[in-house]
Amino acid sequence: MTQKICFILSLFILSACTKREDKVSVDLTIYAHDSLLSKKGLLTEAIPLFELERKCKVSALSVGDAAQLPARLELDEKRKVYPAQILMGLDSLSFSSVAGHLIKDAKYLPDGFEFVVPELKDQLGFYPYDYGALTLIVDTDKIKAPHSIFELVDSKYKKKIIFEDPRTSTPGLQFVLYINSLLPEAKFKKFFKELSQNWLTLTPGWDEAYGLFLKEQAPLVWSYMSSQAYHEKHDAKKERFRAAVFKEGHPLQVEGMALIAKGISSEKELSLSKSFLDFILSKKIQSLVMTKNWMLPVRQDVELLPEFNHLPKSYKKIKPNFNQNINEILQTWRDSF
Repeated sequence: MTQKICFILSLFILSACTKREDKVSVDLTIYAHDSLLSKKGLLTEAIPLFELERKCKVSALSVGDAAQLPARLELDEKRKVYPAQILMGLDSLSFSSVAGHLIKDAKYLPDGFEFVVPELKDQLGFYPYDYGALTLIVDTDKIKAPHSIFELVDSKYKKKIIFEDPRTSTPGLQFVLYINSLLPEAKFKKFFKELSQNWLTLTPGWDEAYGLFLKEQAPLVWSYMSSQAYHEKHDAKKERFRAAVFKEGHPLQVEGMALIAKGISSEKELSLSKSFLDFILSKKIQSLVMTKNWMLPVRQDVELLPEFNHLPKSYKKIKPNFNQNINEILQTWRDSF
């Protein structure tokens, strides 16, 4: 009998708590990838500051890796339910695939947009907040850094490289598109057939790949050049983990924000959504990008931390090609092995 009373009482308390939670009014909802919402992620710190400043309630929903953001918008469209007003963490390559869901207002630019690195302002409705070059991070205690991307097919790298799956990860996709920009189709297939013998695994996203790298499962991982800055800041042996510099150059990944057209149903929501974009581009939040995302801030007037000033500077930057057929390239990649 006592157990039964306790059970009924627990249901009553759970119901009461649920009702109280339902009464919490959310003023703004954001779709974001996992890294932004991790314990030390940018949004984990930025959202409470914005809520305090604007006296509002913000909800952030994680959708996995950045490559899964477009799928979430497609799902909303199928269900005809549009809970979010802002998309954050989308990379510039994926933007074209979801542009039809977003607001593209040529008259609107967030506050501070005039300070954004000019070469990052490529697409109407896409508002960058961080960027960085992609490369291999090398555990120099275990292996020497390669100087050409084509060295990676050498047998000495067998099972020593960790990559992200290009079908689910934006860094992984960037790698495939990078090689596609360097090689004709026949050589592209040959390269990946040989490379597939050398990678340890393909992970669903960057977090999993870097986690394996930190556990010393392999001495090379496809990541961001700015990962070197993280290790220089936090590791006792500051020179151990270094960014490889390839003579072929490095692809740039640009992460940005966008306004979701069908998610915004009133002028009040539109105004608050724009205020959030302004906030992320403010010098205060842009300064956090370096230690929260470990990426470069897009504002040129933000002072870089010493570790970021130590990153390689003399390398060829390969900007994304927004006109390529990504699905066809991925099919060619799948056919390679």
